[in-house]
Amino acid sequence: MDRLHFTIEISATKEKVWNTLWEDESYRKWTSVFMQGSYAETDWKEGSEVLFLTEDGSGIQSLVDKNIPCEHMVFRHICELKKREPVGETWDNIREEYVLIPTAEGIHLEVTHDVTAGMGKYLLNTMPKAMEVLKALCEQ
Repeated sequence: MDRLHFTIEISATKEKVWNTLWEDESYRKWTSVFMQGSYAETDWKEGSEVLFLTEDGSGIQSLVDKNIPCEHMVFRHICELKKREPVGETWDNIREEYVLIPTAEGIHLEVTHDVTAGMGKYLLNTMPKAMEVLKALCEQ
């Protein structure tokens, strides 16, 4: 398994970046880069389940491993979903992590994502685009 790292500088407060990352309306906007109609079903609380879904019920079942508001969010992905049902093998230790680091100009956002063999090229293409959408939303 590989681990990919992405970073971006955002001229906004940590609260603005955090809320834009996880509030439903803005979450749907920046994650539409991955799949049109993407959304999440969760309360974002540490230990809670997260269903990262598309309109047809495809997506990923995950858990919130860590949630330190305005600082650090970590997800542990469990399995792929089709029509909201698990398909294929259960994943082991596939993590996705968001770290907000304050700077003089705003926030340095670091995203780290573990990837299986087939996911790497897709994320290398889409994550930078999604982060640019996130940046634009935060800097409005």
